[in-house]
Amino acid sequence: MTSPEVSAPDGVSRHGDLAGTPSALDDALTTDALDTIELDAVLAIVAGHAAGELAAARLRARRPTGELPWIRRELARVGEIAALFRRGDALAAEPVPDIARALARARIDGSVLDGLELARVRRVLAAARTVRDDLVRVRELAPLAAELLADLPPRPIERRLEQSLDDDGNVLDSASPALAAARKEVHAARQRLVRRLESVLRSIEPAGGSDAAVTVRGGRYVIPVRRDLRHRPGGIIHDESSSQGTLFIEPSEAVEYGNALREAEVAEERETLRVLRELTELLRPELPAVRAVFEMCLRVDELVARARYATGSAGEVPELAPAPGPLHIVDGRHPLLLGGESAVIPFDLTLDEGERTLLVSGPNTGGKTVLLKAVALFAAMAQCGIVPPVGPGTRLPVFSRFAADIGDRQSIAASLSTFSAHVRTLGAILAEADDASLVLLDEVGSGTDPAEGAALAAAA
Repeated sequence: MTSPEVSAPDGVSRHGDLAGTPSALDDALTTDALDTIELDAVLAIVAGHAAGELAAARLRARRPTGELPWIRRELARVGEIAALFRRGDALAAEPVPDIARALARARIDGSVLDGLELARVRRVLAAARTVRDDLVRVRELAPLAAELLADLPPRPIERRLEQSLDDDGNVLDSASPALAAARKEVHAARQRLVRRLESVLRSIEPAGGSDAAVTVRGGRYVIPVRRDLRHRPGGIIHDESSSQGTLFIEPSEAVEYGNALREAEVAEERETLRVLRELTELLRPELPAVRAVFEMCLRVDELVARARYATGSAGEVPELAPAPGPLHIVDGRHPLLLGGESAVIPFDLTLDEGERTLLVSGPNTGGKTVLLKAVALFAAMAQCGIVPPVGPGTRLPVFSRFAADIGDRQSIAASLSTFSAHVRTLGAILAEADDASLVLLDEVGSGTDPAEGAALAAAA
């Protein structure tokens, strides 16, 4: 029962492939096996090469697919960029902020993005320009990578955002003449108010006799006045000190100045909102293009991270064929052992056409389990679109299911002994595995009498 080649449907891939959306292998046996062989730990290493957290999260979320055309194309794409790295060239990858929610909200007519959201869009557009220029530059050497190219929104939109917002999302005076004028009026009104309050404060405190100063309470400018002051000014009490000995008063003669300041601030807020609305409306027709270049940045970041991992681990793109088929590993190294203090000894392994079983024996701590897990990891990584740490000439089958029975299977919650848990797992494997499945069994029959365990292993 060979796994057929299935073309991926049109659409946007969760893995970032323009060719389609590959369906992940998500049956219970496979999920358990991938956990057993520690695929997540390997994906975390690969994700560590990403420029941004969004691309890193996508890499950590990858799962193997059985769709051979997608796998071949993804690995070939990684091979292109890895070849660039090996010749001393590179491909730009830029970290981008998450704008998915902002783009979704901007689709609603009448909605207004805030300054920070628009500033993030601006950063995405700037990053996309860099990424796109580099994809165009390497188009001839990396045609598959160039398929990720997306068209940028019109340049005037990016310039308008640059003119209007700083990196923190604050609206700049240069966003509109009316905003600059409104802020100038706010500044002047504030100065007039403070000068008036300081005049009142000097009239009730002898010169140099107090360090009291104009302050703000409840959004209004006030002066501190001792509660026991005989001739304290009339006005509105906005607060008192923690000791209750000082009142914070807005003098009656300063209320008009305070109201004028508030009116100027409201006018500034109104103009700021108008600018944000204008920028959102300017962006709204280009949302599909913004979304496309956002996706381009993430896909390229993922791609470059996988290429960096491939070059760093001396991995070569393997040949692939549907399972069942021959397996030939050249210079294989367990990915979780690379980069450690001890040198990793590579291994070669061949299962020719028709050979379906490999029996590994040897002393404890001899590396048997490491070899078993490495073989499964090579296949799982390749089926995630990641080049495993293998040498040229490696040939891997594309499996439709992974299954593993490795380690202590004891389950106290289910009242299962180690042996009983192994039996249950083996039963599930025998019921579901087919000739396109990769099955790993480590110490079959452990947890019971050796003779009985050997008989169970032979029966399985």
